[in-house]
Amino acid sequence: IYPRRLFSYISKAIVTSRAEQPVIQLPRSKSQFLREALGIDYTPSKSDMATINKHIQAFCECLLSISYSNPNDKARKPRDRINFFANDCAWLYDDSQDWKRELILTEDLFELIRYSAVPISARALSTFTNARKLDIFNYFTYQNYNLQLKKMDYVFEIEELFNLFAGDIAELKEFRRSLRNILADLEPVSYLNIAALNKFQYKLVSN
Repeated sequence: IYPRRLFSYISKAIVTSRAEQPVIQLPRSKSQFLREALGIDYTPSKSDMATINKHIQAFCECLLSISYSNPNDKARKPRDRINFFANDCAWLYDDSQDWKRELILTEDLFELIRYSAVPISARALSTFTNARKLDIFNYFTYQNYNLQLKKMDYVFEIEELFNLFAGDIAELKEFRRSLRNILADLEPVSYLNIAALNKFQYKLVSN
């Protein structure tokens, strides 16, 4: 969940400030950063910090590739193994290094945020502790919005959802069980209308 909260923090900073430069100003200390960017409202233990730092490091070292069936020069510009940050950001997760107040994004990520950012639920981001649940909720919420504009419903194949959200789940059967549980959790807290048609298809009725 922490990389997602950090990515949202960065995106919000760019969008709300209408930034012209790919620079993110950070809180003055790591403890403030944990509270304001990652939503951690307690004092983490040593083992907690090891886990949090591991997740931040994974985010910092991530490479992102995007391809489109209908590319253009702005919102749908293909990207090949781009970094998120232009400067060394090991101090974000290595507590032996001095804390810094500034992150510099790569031009690719800066462009993506400026041209492609979409609203997500701040409440879900701050309260969900399961990353897959947050991803699925945001994905279907955004799909619901687009489908509602077109007055359409849509049937999703389980293989499509598996490729998007399986992560460390290797077997389709196990993912199907996880997805079923997540959708059951979302039903009482969201307006999403998603029903299983069979073992291999889910229908989103837009509203």
